[in-house]
Amino acid sequence: MKIFAFIAVPIFTFAGILPLGAIPQIIAHRGASYEAPENTVAAVELGYQETDTCEIDIWLTNDKKIVVMHDDNTSRTTGKNFDVTKSNYSDFASLDAGSWKNEKYKGEKIPLLEDVLAKVKGNNKIFIEVKSNLEILPHLAKIITNHPMKKNFIIIGFNYDTMKHSKALMPEFPTYWLVYPKKNEKTKELIPYGDDLIEKAKAANLDGLNLHYNTLTKGYVDKTHKAGLEMYVWTVDDPQIAIKLHNMGVDGITTNKPRFIRELLEKNN
Repeated sequence: MKIFAFIAVPIFTFAGILPLGAIPQIIAHRGASYEAPENTVAAVELGYQETDTCEIDIWLTNDKKIVVMHDDNTSRTTGKNFDVTKSNYSDFASLDAGSWKNEKYKGEKIPLLEDVLAKVKGNNKIFIEVKSNLEILPHLAKIITNHPMKKNFIIIGFNYDTMKHSKALMPEFPTYWLVYPKKNEKTKELIPYGDDLIEKAKAANLDGLNLHYNTLTKGYVDKTHKAGLEMYVWTVDDPQIAIKLHNMGVDGITTNKPRFIRELLEKNN
């Protein structure tokens, strides 16, 4: 079925105002995770082949190492059961975190944050999603504040207090609050995003919001921009939704299929 292009609108990003017709920033979710094992060096390397921006998740281990993975337990991606925050990195550093996705990735490890950041080159950007509590922030600051590629790092997270404290501790890094729409307790229907998110983001000096695309409207995107904030969305693999969000004027789209979504929007722009 043919997909028709929408008329593009101006889009704002932390890099400035993009020219009329430019597509949103395309962000590889956990690296190019549709093809490669998520949150591994291989996924990030592939992500940077398909787009210029990757997203990763981080946790703080018992011995104060920052590791790159989504879950707080290693079982889903390695088949071995270690609670990340209660274990030392050496306990699970040698586990195979690649075979579950594809045998060609056998031997891929759960990386340290430093291992992944070493892959950020040139104009590559990386969104660092904080999964741990506030305790991780001083350790994160130690790694990224004096990193040679620090201008390319962005901090995101679901916990508002963590994002607020992160911005206060590391004001030089663009920081976005991840939010999923709430549900009506009776009907279980999703509730549209409210002005309170914008107000809280402004109060914490955050740079913008990073919302799930459900219930998002162009009016809300415009209102967010008018407040001086940026608008990112997650996680979009559906082509029609991606085009709709582009037409709304979002600044960036996180996706498991970065090449597919990027080429789609470029073709239909």
